Order: sequence, then structure tokens, then C-alpha cells
Amino acid sequence: MISSLYTYELGSCMLVGRMNPSIVMPRWLHENKICRTPQVEFKIKIEPHGISYIFEQDGFHWECSQTQLVVTSTDADNNPGAVVSKIIGLLTHTPVQACGNNFRYIISDQELQKSLGKRLLTSLRKDLLDLERDIIDSSIKYSISYSDALIRTEFFHEEDRVVALFFNFHRETQKASVAEKAADKWDSDKKASEELASDILKGCTHV
Repeated sequence: MISSLYTYELGSCMLVGRMNPSIVMPRWLHENKICRTPQVEFKIKIEPHGISYIFEQDGFHWECSQTQLVVTSTDADNNPGAVVSKIIGLLTHTPVQACGNNFRYIISDQELQKSLGKRLLTSLRKDLLDLERDIIDSSIKYSISYSDALIRTEFFHEEDRVVALFFNFHRETQKASVAEKAADKWDSDKKASEELASDILKGCTHV
């Protein structure tokens, strides 16, 4: 089966807008029954546009700044979109411009890595090297229209092998109620990303 040749590594849900990092904190998440753990340690990252709070709680990695909230699953069975949906359902006046549901897959089969690399990279690398250009990026990106979202697809490569796939289901939201619904689509987006990964890799198994 194609699905046995790649592995789901991690997933995340991101909100972009005007966030209040002093609200989305471990204690608040516990008090609002989003997380079970009442308190955890957190780090503060100081950046030019403000501060970010970073912590691990209930199988998720949390990072909230004044411009975005990113919740990443540290457990393959966890759904970060569900907790983000709950948060924005409580913070109904938060201006949210966009929501992204993200999924990364590792290609474990070396022959498949080479086959996909052959299809995507060989001619491109040759053209660049013929022009005496240094290749400094390690990924190739495509955008795909899908239902109500734009899927930003990224292929990560090492030399002539593609080693990972990344899918970002991007939705413009403009307001909290739309963002809540977009985050709630994380599970169905994950299924769609699995199907897309299989379709992409299926064409490479016979190259």
C-alpha cells in the first residue's frame, strides 16, 4: 500500500490576526476546559513586533504572539484544530484574517524518495547548475485550489531525493466565526491531505 511508504509526522493549526498573547495562557486554557493540566511552565520570546508565549500543554505545543496563534500536535492522535476552534469560539471579538490547517509527512521509502526526486528535481537542478546558479533552497512549492481553501503544497528535498511533503490548507476568514469553522475542518483536511499525498506518490512507484 502507498500509505505504508510515508508517515504522518505532525499537524498544526494557525490563526493570523490581532491576538492577545496574555489571554491564551495555560491557566486560562484550563479554566475554560480546553486543557486538563492546570498550569505549566512557559517561555517568553521577545521579537521586534512584540512578545510570544511558548509552552507545552496536554499533547500540544503552543505559541501565541500579537499576530498569530500556532498550536502544533505533539501526539499523532491529537487534533489541534479542535482546540483552536474552541478558543476562537470563546474570543468572538478577535479579528482573525486567516486560518491554516497544516500537515507534514515523511517519505520513508528511499526508492520512492529518489523516484519523486527524479520527477520533480532532475531537470530543474540541471537547468540551474548549467546556469552556474547555487541551489540554496531545500523545497519546491505549489498552490492548489481545493473546495473553499487554497492548498499550499511543499516538497522538501535533500540532494536528488524528496524526503517530506507539507500541506497548508489556507482559508481567508476576516472574522472569528469564520475562523472557528475553518479550524474545525482540521480533521477533514487531514483526510484530504492523506489522499493527496497518496495520489502524488502513487505516480512515482512505477518510475
